[in-house]
Amino acid sequence: MSKSLVSILLFSLIVFLTSCIPTKRLYYFHDQVKGVQNLDSSNEYNVHKIKKNDKLKILVTSPDPTLTTYLNLSSEKNLGFLVNLDGYINFPAVGKVKVENLTTEEAGILLKEKLSYLFKDLFVNVQLEGTINYMTGKKGGVLPISNERFTILEAISQMPFIDPYDYRNDVWLIREEENKRIFEKIDLTSKTIFESPYFYLKNNDFLYVKPGRYSRTLFNSSGPLTSTIGIVGSSLATLSLIITLKNLLK
Repeated sequence: MSKSLVSILLFSLIVFLTSCIPTKRLYYFHDQVKGVQNLDSSNEYNVHKIKKNDKLKILVTSPDPTLTTYLNLSSEKNLGFLVNLDGYINFPAVGKVKVENLTTEEAGILLKEKLSYLFKDLFVNVQLEGTINYMTGKKGGVLPISNERFTILEAISQMPFIDPYDYRNDVWLIREEENKRIFEKIDLTSKTIFESPYFYLKNNDFLYVKPGRYSRTLFNSSGPLTSTIGIVGSSLATLSLIITLKNLLK
């Protein structure tokens, strides 16, 4: 067997391994074309509504430092305010306040109205301290929701363990709302993701990115394909060395 034949075999092996996976599976929304997309305002601005078991961070600003410190004790200690099963939070100086089904902006306005008897010139900021749970073929974790219109693409971009060969066209989303558990499959390789009702994530959503056949092997040092490639590569290298030595001794 000549060295040129060995080279051809090695090249064929590399081509075989890289051609087994359709390239469109490696790309996000691969069928999207350049252009401008009109957005449905009813969906685009459908921000998160506060629901039971949500955790809120509430900061109050006033000209009175003592009052400000008193009202912000829970937030300063990172305790936050948990929305109970009846949809209420228990806020200092005003007691129980129902915030369920309100946006954070609406909740801030409501709290400002209830606190107005203490001081008229108040500023109330309400933020959702939500999280997205995820699992990939390698590891799982938790992502903080950084805004009220947190998209699935933002979540994917922040996951540190996404493998190039994971199944982007078969992502599971699990969501609990209105006493129901919703299971939905999402195709991130298609432009239809932008029209999906699950494009915007909600607090406590769970994402599962399924590992592909090659993401379990090519990128895992203990995988069977890695071992096979190592054995074949070593064998070809040894064979090439033998042929080279044989030609030198002629």
